Amino acid sequence: MKGRATAIAAALIVVGAFGGFVTMRAAAASYEATPDTSPASTVPASTVAASVPAEASVTSVAGTSIVPAATVATVATADTAVSSQAPDGATPESSTPGIVEGPSMSIDAAEMAPGGRVIVTLDQFESIWATVTVCGNEARRGSPDCNQTASVTKEFPIDGSPLRMSIPIVAPPTDCPCVLRAVGRDTSEIAIAPIVITGHPVGPVVEPQVTGPLLTVAIEAGLGASGAIGGIRAQLGGPATYEVTVRVTNTSTSGLRDVQLSATATRGADIVASLPFDDPGQIGVGQTWSQSVVAEVPAPSFGDVEWRVVASGAGPTVTDELTTTHRPWLLIGVVLLVVFNIGVLLMRWRVRRRVERGELVDREMPSERPAVGAAAPGAAASAASEDAFAVAGRR
Repeated sequence: MKGRATAIAAALIVVGAFGGFVTMRAAAASYEATPDTSPASTVPASTVAASVPAEASVTSVAGTSIVPAATVATVATADTAVSSQAPDGATPESSTPGIVEGPSMSIDAAEMAPGGRVIVTLDQFESIWATVTVCGNEARRGSPDCNQTASVTKEFPIDGSPLRMSIPIVAPPTDCPCVLRAVGRDTSEIAIAPIVITGHPVGPVVEPQVTGPLLTVAIEAGLGASGAIGGIRAQLGGPATYEVTVRVTNTSTSGLRDVQLSATATRGADIVASLPFDDPGQIGVGQTWSQSVVAEVPAPSFGDVEWRVVASGAGPTVTDELTTTHRPWLLIGVVLLVVFNIGVLLMRWRVRRRVERGELVDREMPSERPAVGAAAPGAAASAASEDAFAVAGRR
């Protein structure tokens, strides 16, 4: 039993030493790290060459101009250098480029006279139906710029395939620039496609009065994949790798540019990471831009981490916050096991000490029992009394 306890104690010491070593190394690395002033990546970039087949159908993503539906090939030819560097504390080990997604609309004709019809294709809607209307003023003011009486509503196919419908072209209540506007059951799902209506007057665009934010922003964060060693390190309280995703949705009636993002991770009053998100660029009406990056929270990685993103530059500033909680269960389990075994060893030591004390007392105190073959003290006294009575009787 003693050998077993010794082996358990030795194993616990080894595990605890390993965990402490990993944690101290991680903490030292996080404190000794200095920002790298050299560019993280240098990519030549300049000219964008677009190859567009002449027979391609007209495609539009909400808020952008009409272009034929074709693949746009970007070719970097000039020697202009574009550098990217992560702020202090962030570890962009594997970040994905930002993407724009959301409801889209394509039409088969870029120009049509009143009375004609165009084929509209709607895709990426989550609603079960959508309404398409002809609008002037680029639909900047929403429904007031659209011909609601000639709108067409149709349900999406059950199998989730794109919806195709024929839309009659009618004169909108306001001057062009004109668009076809599709709105889903959820009014936040919007897609537009510019169209030229032959003979309809063209006037200046009237902007709506801004009464609230032009976009929404959301942040999501969770422990990311960091391999077996990284996972063990995080479960021992070392640096933890997080995958953070930010989504920016354009809820206005026009395309948005110049959206600036800044995101941080804080623990208490300390900023432990700054997240290097890209420039979202153009975000069309109803479109959502998203990007995922990887950030490392330095040791000791336990407790609550608050993630915060701020979107500015397009209307009022919008923020979103999220709190994640990390518990290094492996470290907690090791500590509990060590404490339990220390308690067991202490109990065994106290019991052994009591036993040893009892044996020592037994050795120091003389025995009160008579020796083997010797008469008991009471028996000797009784015998002496009987002898005395016998002598007195003889006399």
